[in-house]
Amino acid sequence: MTQPASGRVPNLFIVGAPRCATTSMYSYLREHPDIFLPNSKEPRYFCSDLDSGSRSDGHLFIRDWSQYLELFAEADAEKYVGEGCVFNLFSSVAARRIREVSPDAKIIVMLREPVEQMYSFHAMRLLNGTEDLGFETAIAAEPDRREGRRLPRRARNTKMYQYRAVASYTDQVERYFDTFGRENVRILIYEEFIHNIPAAYRATLEFLGIDSKFQPPFAVVNSNRSNVLPAAARVLRDPALARRGRQLLPTPLRHWAGSIRRRLDAWNMRPTKRAALDSGLRAELNDEFRPEVDRLSLLLGRDLRNVWYRAGPAVPSDPSREPSRGAARGADYEVGSTR
Repeated sequence: MTQPASGRVPNLFIVGAPRCATTSMYSYLREHPDIFLPNSKEPRYFCSDLDSGSRSDGHLFIRDWSQYLELFAEADAEKYVGEGCVFNLFSSVAARRIREVSPDAKIIVMLREPVEQMYSFHAMRLLNGTEDLGFETAIAAEPDRREGRRLPRRARNTKMYQYRAVASYTDQVERYFDTFGRENVRILIYEEFIHNIPAAYRATLEFLGIDSKFQPPFAVVNSNRSNVLPAAARVLRDPALARRGRQLLPTPLRHWAGSIRRRLDAWNMRPTKRAALDSGLRAELNDEFRPEVDRLSLLLGRDLRNVWYRAGPAVPSDPSREPSRGAARGADYEVGSTR
């Protein structure tokens, strides 16, 4: 991978983790006059190890460097040009690939209590029709899924069906520390972020060395939703169906059909309070993750047990207060044409 002679190459990366309010931060940073972030939040260019090479993953990952750079063609004189692919944190190659083209990049990492992150990430995949097992069954199926079994028909980015691995942050964060230096990596804890968004935002601007007095409207979007008809969601979001429609319908009807599909999809997604995770399963998973949380605490030099476990779940199971302006496409999940 070589850097072109001209053009803006990103120097700001929100790298994850999924379902940790990265879309919120991305949306708020987009408002700052010193930052350019494109409409497409998650190009998934650098995390090539998560791309199976399949046609399905071709709908998810940008594979061409020139196509990737086109996302930033409208950037002007902003100090920072960036993106927000949350899969770059889990990827074992993204940090190195980013440094090859942007050695002075600033990195933002957002982390959430692991069990809540897993539960929320699974719920988002259910919403998108890319998960067909309940949460407890899905985490029990991880050994089979590592071998390519029991995956959903519409499975994409299949390595990230290992929910436990995605929520095991220590090695992922350490990789970015080692690659870019701790001074260039900002860690935000989701539970602290949502408790005081303006303060977290201001500190992030200070980390970037730009006007920290600027504050956008901190609107709340990206609340928890569920499908009224799960089977309909799987049909409406099936890339094969969309591809077939493009092949069979004349151009005027394609636009009409696409508009109808988007309206039906929006109708099918309703704000809802997500059911609380079974307390026994939560306790079991919390015990399982405590050694990992201790490792992360040691790496970050702070007691995360005190943040995440002092009073049970750190945040309610209903994340309806997860803040996000939702202007960026490709939020913390697979369907790049949504949000």
